Amino acid sequence: FARVPLVRRIPQLVNSDNGDGMEVHFIYGENDWMDYKGGLEVQRQCWKKRLEWKEMKEQKLQVIKQVKKQKLLADECSHDDASIKTTDSNNDILPPPPPKVFVHGVRNAGHLLMLDNYKEFNAAVIIAGGGEGKLPSGMPRPVEFVCSEMMAESDRSITSDSVGSYIRTFDRHVMSEKDAANFFRGGHGNRREQKEVIDKMDHSSEKQGDMVRAEEKKIEE
Repeated sequence: FARVPLVRRIPQLVNSDNGDGMEVHFIYGENDWMDYKGGLEVQRQCWKKRLEWKEMKEQKLQVIKQVKKQKLLADECSHDDASIKTTDSNNDILPPPPPKVFVHGVRNAGHLLMLDNYKEFNAAVIIAGGGEGKLPSGMPRPVEFVCSEMMAESDRSITSDSVGSYIRTFDRHVMSEKDAANFFRGGHGNRREQKEVIDKMDHSSEKQGDMVRAEEKKIEE
């Protein structure tokens, strides 16, 4: 993983059985030592690749449609739109799209979030498995975060096809990348704070040791 991290590998994942691409879900605890930014960066890269894929697909579908029209004209066939309609069943013209990536945050939990807050963790797993619509209305749900680019797109058009598949209309909260920085209190920030505390403790221990050695030297004299 150090040589080829997930942030490079996940955008390359494809699922030939699903024309809309597979889903990848990251679940972090609010006080998790793992850095949530990794999940958001994977989401960002996959988001951009999906936009490129969608644009390429539309261009190829237009080409196919034009070719069919020309063939119909040449064969003096019917010009009924239904006979030249192209659908998403033309999966052979493009490889499957990159994954859709979701980032979830579980409140009041560390890295062992399945123990710290099992209710929100269970909800996150059910959501990842496609069962969100079956969750009870009062069941606690995790917070969902989206990268800045996706949030900006949703602000422009919440009904956009490119965003609608991410930002759904269920009961869970969807928050921005900026909100994520305030939500997650773990990660590198806390490790830096912990290191500062440890350094202070080490410095204090060394100072105390110097004082003890000085007292011992006085006694010997």
